[in-house]
Amino acid sequence: MIKKITILVLSLFLLVSCWDTDVSWWTGLKAFENNDFSMYIPNSWIIINNDDKVLPKPKNWEISLAVSSTDINYWFSNNLLVLKQKLNKETTSRKFAIINNVWAAWEYKNYTLLETKDISFWDIDNSKVYVFEAKYNELTPQLKFVQTSVVCWKTWYLLTIALALDTKTTDKYVDLLKTFRCK
Repeated sequence: MIKKITILVLSLFLLVSCWDTDVSWWTGLKAFENNDFSMYIPNSWIIINNDDKVLPKPKNWEISLAVSSTDINYWFSNNLLVLKQKLNKETTSRKFAIINNVWAAWEYKNYTLLETKDISFWDIDNSKVYVFEAKYNELTPQLKFVQTSVVCWKTWYLLTIALALDTKTTDKYVDLLKTFRCK
């Protein structure tokens, strides 16, 4: 019995010590919710309503959420964009993430894949997340992207976080994407 308790305590200690110790990141988040989904976003980031028409009109997509950091470095601020598109057939989030990454590698300029890993969302759905460096086009700077896809019934959501190249780790941004929940 003491051996089991010791193993349990040691396991809990190891789990806690491996957890992200930057608690301020999680306490600095606020809930975002609309009719289609919910997720957490950083408190200090602002939601862009596009009243001033600052966001581009993506082909075949609708912007569901655009959020930007208030910190601007080198004329850029980290941001999150959630796009949605209606589907004519059911599929999985994982399949669409893989397909989208193939498209991204072909469509973006100077595409370099840095990391691919599985992602499990809070509502139990699974997908793939891709971390890559690229440029939107020849006129934009090289950025680091964290991107995944989520399918909610017959709607495909593309979640993209654009970060400055000098961002060392993307783990907390992947954790942020995990909070996406279909309604």
